[in-house]
This record gives sequence, structure tokens and C-alpha cells, in this order.
Amino acid sequence: MELEKVDKLFLEYNFKRDKLYVDNDELPFKNVYINKDNTEAYIVEKFDLNDLENNRIEEYEEEILWFENFTENYYLKYNMNLIILYKEKELDDKYSSYIQKYERDSNVCKKIFLDISNQDNLCILPFVNIEGQRYNAKTIDTMDALQEVFECKDLISTLSEDNVDDRYIEMDIVGLLGVE
Repeated sequence: MELEKVDKLFLEYNFKRDKLYVDNDELPFKNVYINKDNTEAYIVEKFDLNDLENNRIEEYEEEILWFENFTENYYLKYNMNLIILYKEKELDDKYSSYIQKYERDSNVCKKIFLDISNQDNLCILPFVNIEGQRYNAKTIDTMDALQEVFECKDLISTLSEDNVDDRYIEMDIVGLLGVE
């Protein structure tokens, strides 16, 4: 279930499911996503505490390093990411210490620990667009929006007039700043 959410997100952002090869040898990664330009790869796995204690990340790093050393794709070589899925409710102090240890280490690849118990956490992935606040031109008047943002109706009114004498603008600005 949790992998399906992540899979859907990758496909939504035009990543393709793929495999990684060195020569003709397929690397043992089950869930590999590569962007449409072949410049960025994400390997997605769910590791439990037992996997971390048994050095599963190091095993993955060895395979990734092998790929990085022998791939002819210059960009992909430097843009390898390992996403480790976990659920916060299954998190304990020991697992947290592994997160701290591995997330700081980006020598072979970036490692991102992703809590999938909350859908909102998917936005931390580097390729996900962050939406800014937008005003809908049909529902809000531009002048009202400017007045709301700048909180100085008189100056905005003056600036919006046709054929404004620069002296009035200067006087309004000086007056707003409280400078004489």
C-alpha cells in the first residue's frame, strides 16, 4: 500500500520505472525510478530495524557505487538517491539513531527517510513542486490584493493614477516613512 503512493507520485512527475545495469548485470534493486531526462534516479525500499542492523544500506551503497563507477551516464552518476520508507508509529529510538546516521551521509548517494504514514510527507522529495499562494484574478481585484499586501491604500491609489507627478509619489513615500 505505502509503496503504491510513492509509485503514483513518481509516475505523476514523469519518472519511469526502470532497472539499473552494469554491463549486462542487473543490479538487485526492485523499485527504481529514473526521470525522463535520465539525469536522476531514486531507489525506493522499505527497511525495518532488522535491515538497518544488518547493514542493508551499506549493501545497497556498494551496488550503487559499482553502478556509479561504471556507468557512462555522467549525470546519473552524481544524482543517485535512496529513499527508505518507514512508518512513524513503528519508529523507536534505535531506528531514529539510524536515520540520523544515514541521512547525514551522502558520500555514495543521498539517503532520504520518508515517513509514509502521513501523505503530506511526500512533499519533502526533491522533485515535488511546492505550491505558492496564488490569487485568482477572477475572484480578487488586483488593487485589493496590492492593498492587502502593502497596507497603504493612499500610496497605491496615487501610483495607479494616470499622469502622476513624481513629486506626489515622493511626498507620499516620505510621509509613509515618517521622514520630514
